[in-house]
Amino acid sequence: MDLSRRKLSIENDKLNAGRSSNFQIISFEADLRAAEDANLSAKISYLDARAQLDVLLGVMLESWEISLESF
Repeated sequence: MDLSRRKLSIENDKLNAGRSSNFQIISFEADLRAAEDANLSAKISYLDARAQLDVLLGVMLESWEISLESF
């Protein structure tokens, strides 16, 4: 994701210098969005897997620091 941001920044600098095109900028913006989506999907998958493991181990409430006394 950081690489996609850097690539877009460099391409914007090139566009300002007249050495790039709008097509390249739009393409690199799409690459950045795809990288951000992949990052978010990975985080969601990790949290899903962690929650499933917690349920299987029977430690869901403790892992997420949930107290039934507060309800």
